[in-house]
Amino acid sequence: MNSHVVPESKCTRCGMTFDHMSNVGPDQTGVPKNGSVAICFDCHHVMIWENNAPRDPNDAELIELANNHTIICIPYSSLKLTEH
Repeated sequence: MNSHVVPESKCTRCGMTFDHMSNVGPDQTGVPKNGSVAICFDCHHVMIWENNAPRDPNDAELIELANNHTIICIPYSSLKLTEH
């Protein structure tokens, strides 16, 4: 997993500040592009990266995300790691 520096941004739900993104998908460059999924490590809110900033997903994106098992499992995995 590679990490990439991004402009300082805030989670659209909890306001946590972040300045790095990592990629867990098949494209291991770590470089976010428009449409990349961003997940807050603090509250696990799912966002869409666009124009160098996170935004909330629209209705069509929410439906697509709900059918993506990889995206659904990431917050759960993170929760399991922090519970112990």
